[in-house]
Order: sequence, then C-alpha cells, then structure tokens
Amino acid sequence: MGLIHNTPVGAVEALLEAIHVYTGLPWWGTIIFTTLVMRIIFLPLIVNSQRNTIKLISLQPKIEKMMEDFKKAKNSGDNILLMRKHQQIREFYAENKISPLKNFYLIALQTPVMISFFIAVKKMAEFPVPGFENGGVLWFQNLTLPDPYYILPFLMSATFIAMMETSDASRINTPSANTMKWVFRGVTVISIPVAMSLSSSVHMYLMSSTIFSVLQTVLMNNKSIRRYLNLPNMPQMVKKSNQKSFLEQLKQLNTDVRKNIKEQK
Repeated sequence: MGLIHNTPVGAVEALLEAIHVYTGLPWWGTIIFTTLVMRIIFLPLIVNSQRNTIKLISLQPKIEKMMEDFKKAKNSGDNILLMRKHQQIREFYAENKISPLKNFYLIALQTPVMISFFIAVKKMAEFPVPGFENGGVLWFQNLTLPDPYYILPFLMSATFIAMMETSDASRINTPSANTMKWVFRGVTVISIPVAMSLSSSVHMYLMSSTIFSVLQTVLMNNKSIRRYLNLPNMPQMVKKSNQKSFLEQLKQLNTDVRKNIKEQK
C-alpha cells in the first residue's frame, strides 16, 4: 500500500503489520501490545536516567559551588585557572558517574520513536489499512473514525493529567515548577476539542502509552522495587528564599538580553 518505507515511520508500520499478522491480535490489541513492547524496551534507559537525576539532585550544592568558581575564573580572564576549574568539574562528574547529558540522551532516543508511532498509526487509519474499519472494541469498533461518544478524548486527557501528577517532577515545589504544572494542566484541558478529531486508533496508542507511564511511576516508587533496581529515594527539592518565580526569571532573562545587545552596540 506504500505505507512501509525506509523511515522510522515506515519501520513502525512494518512492526505493527508483522505483530498483527503473526500474533493474530485484532488491530486495537496490536496497537496496545506494540506500544507496551516499545515502552518496555526503554525501561533500562529510564532507570539509568532516574538514577542519574537522583545523583545530580543530591550533589546539586557541590555542583553549584563548582559552577560559581568556574564563573569567577571565566570573569577573571585567567585561562589557566579556567581550564583547571573546567577539569575539576569533569573529574567530579566522572568520579560520581553522573552527566547532565544522560537525561537528554533518553529524550533524544524516546521522542522520535513516540512521534513516529503517532504518525504511523494516524496514517494507517487515514489510508485506511484493511481491518481498521472493524478492528476496534467496545463502543469504538471503527478505528479509522473519532470516538462517536467523545469518551476517549476525555479519558486520554485524564490519563495525561494522572501521568503528570504521579511523576517525580510533581514533587518539586518551586515557583517555576508549580507554574509549569498549571500550564500543563491547562494545555491538556484546552486540547480536548483537538483530540476529538483524532481517530480511535491514535487514542489507543496515546492512552496505552500514558497508562504505562503512570503504572511505571507507581511501581518505581515502590520501596521493594526501588531496592531491587538499586534506586535511592528522590531527594526533596527545597525552595530557596531568594529563588525567583518563573515569570520573574523570564523578566530577568529579557532584561539581561536587552542589556547584552545594548553593550554590544
């Protein structure tokens, strides 16, 4: 049908077809099963990423002190001192087996896969792939059409909010973090009308992926499982008395940029 090609989206479409053919699962079960398999593959990276995050938070006071010394060395114009401070930071990261880039690697790997999966399922419904018209379940038998009762869009929004509320980031109590929480909640609610136009097959993917994230967070917060995975408890983020709010940080950034442009002129 021309859907499978040498791109990440084509690879996901080929994977979905293979699982559907060789397992005999209906299309709704194929989408959910494939989503769970792909999420399980990323579990080791997620565990390593969380372990790295916990270490970074625990060592944050030392890292901030070293960064302040590095900034002072940079402002002093002493290149030898600057290189020495930079080397100290690198050695500190190596000794503690941490890196600010480790979490970025997870996002860089996981995000393209999730986007490719979304596009693949969307295109397969739009074609439509034979069997999608009656490959649903319960009240959404036709996977090529939106939910006729608009139940799936509201369920999907509820699972997104549940994912955010159970995440480790929800326990960070800072002005910027609290602002971002409310922004995420607002965007999730506002996006419901847009979600109403998505096919039921896309909702199957998004909901199964989000529910997996919620269960993953709940299980990884279990003390026995954390001991098995050698994951220490997440340190509490303490709000500093002089910490600015998210909006204040934006204003300060805008002021600094304007000042920098003025100085350059």
